[in-house]
Amino acid sequence: YDLVQNDLAGGGKDFDEFITFNELNFLAFAGTIVKARYETLDPNRDISDDEWTRYMAGLEFHPFALTEIDLQYRYNDTPEESYGQVLAMVHLWY
Repeated sequence: YDLVQNDLAGGGKDFDEFITFNELNFLAFAGTIVKARYETLDPNRDISDDEWTRYMAGLEFHPFALTEIDLQYRYNDTPEESYGQVLAMVHLWY
C-alpha cells in the first residue's frame, strides 16, 4: 500500500493518490510457480470513479538455471475501458 501526497507549488490544488499491490505465489513443484496479483490505483482520491484495477493470474517456469518463462493473463478495469491481456515473457541472466 502506498499513499502519495502531492503538494503542488504555485497555487495548484493538492491531492492524494492511493496505490495497492498484492501478490500471492505458490510453488506448485520444482521450477514452477503459480501467481495471482491484485493491483489498484486511485490517481486522485478527491475524484470519484477514477480508480484503476488490475487482476493477474499466471505461471512462472524456471526450466534451466538463469532462465525464466513467465505466462500471464491480466484483466484491466479502467474508467475508460475494461480489457484483457495475454503476456509471455522470457528472462535470461548471464
